[in-house]
Amino acid sequence: MTIQVIDRAVRILRVVARRGTSSLTEISAETRLPVPTTARILKSLADNGILRRLDDKTYQLGARLVPLSTRVEAFRSSFAIAHPTIEDLSCVTREDCGLAVLQGSEAVVVDWCYGPRPPRIIEPYSREIPLYCAFGKVLIAFQPEQWRSRFLQNAKLRKMATGTVPNRAVLGAEIGRIRRTGLHISLAENVEGAGSLSVPVFDTASRLLGALFVTAPLERLGERHVERYRDLLFDAASKITGELQRQHRRQSTRLPA
Repeated sequence: MTIQVIDRAVRILRVVARRGTSSLTEISAETRLPVPTTARILKSLADNGILRRLDDKTYQLGARLVPLSTRVEAFRSSFAIAHPTIEDLSCVTREDCGLAVLQGSEAVVVDWCYGPRPPRIIEPYSREIPLYCAFGKVLIAFQPEQWRSRFLQNAKLRKMATGTVPNRAVLGAEIGRIRRTGLHISLAENVEGAGSLSVPVFDTASRLLGALFVTAPLERLGERHVERYRDLLFDAASKITGELQRQHRRQSTRLPA
């Protein structure tokens, strides 16, 4: 169950995070919310310091987000460890690469690097990524069995692009295959004309940290590319887990006796 005003506020924050300083009309147009509704939510966010209203009546992210964000330090630490490997992966593949995590019923891209070749496919701030598409399937596959069953039973599936198959039985079979192989190859499931390869990344306790992925236009995802990217992804995921384990050991040795 969603709460409409919270959903709308989050949409507004995503727009400001992606665009930077933005006016009421720009935010209203991008969120597809009426101007009066947008204005009311902007005022509340500004009153609470989540956004800052400038003298020219534009808005930017506010200072109240800083202390709130310090509470995600554990996540930041893990992402900081993963980032150099994501950079290396993007450098070698010359494609957009990133790490996505589970958040509610969405896959959220929390770290990414753009490849040197257009188009840019990753839109971390502006686009919701359903879990039943692309690397979201990896995030489903490595959840506990009860969680997976509940998701498959309750998820509202709709066609996002040509390759989306909004069928529970097919999705369930795919989830089982991903658990066995540790790999998902997506072809136009979420974005027309683009696909991705994704693998799970685990933390020091063998829990799922996120899904590591390479995404590219379909014309750059031929059989030769798929085989190469698959091996690179498995190596990169293993490297990130190894780095997390090394950090954990270092921290453990510094703890007082």
